[in-house]
Amino acid sequence: MSNQANKSEMLPLKLMIIVTAVVLMLAIVNELTYETIAANAAAKSNSARQELFVDSTGFTFVDFELTEEEAKTVSEIYSASGAGEDILGYCMNVTCGGFGGDIVLVVGVDLDGSVTGVRLISHSETPNIGAKAVSEDSALLPQFAGASVSDIGNISAVSGATVTSEAVKDGIAKALAVAERLLKEGY
Repeated sequence: MSNQANKSEMLPLKLMIIVTAVVLMLAIVNELTYETIAANAAAKSNSARQELFVDSTGFTFVDFELTEEEAKTVSEIYSASGAGEDILGYCMNVTCGGFGGDIVLVVGVDLDGSVTGVRLISHSETPNIGAKAVSEDSALLPQFAGASVSDIGNISAVSGATVTSEAVKDGIAKALAVAERLLKEGY
């Protein structure tokens, strides 16, 4: 009986050691891959900005004070410069909460306040439903091209992915509102 009692008393200690080892391994993997993942995301964002403003000669980070509410959705703003340093529009990194987690997009907005396009950077949506709604060949993202704030309500949700569709619509509407403020304040 004493041997059985010793085994059951040791179980929590063994489990704690296993959990500690797993957490330590995950921390090490995160430390080793964090910079690479961040660099890949930055490269994808840069590429997306260039796709949204093909005539741009460069992008400049815009130091614009966002409200607390705006900062929950819009994380970075870049101006797209054309020939002669004229600003063509803005690209914003937008994070919206979908059904399965965060959806990260780059939204282009021209000087008329219309969306030039939307590019997906990352998501954690469900593979067969939400992911299809935000994929590059989905029916959702192309609907935003040319849209203004007043048009967002007319964008059709992807059937079966309403939560994802509404999250994307909300994120893009917030980006358009920020662009409107940028334009009014002469950035």
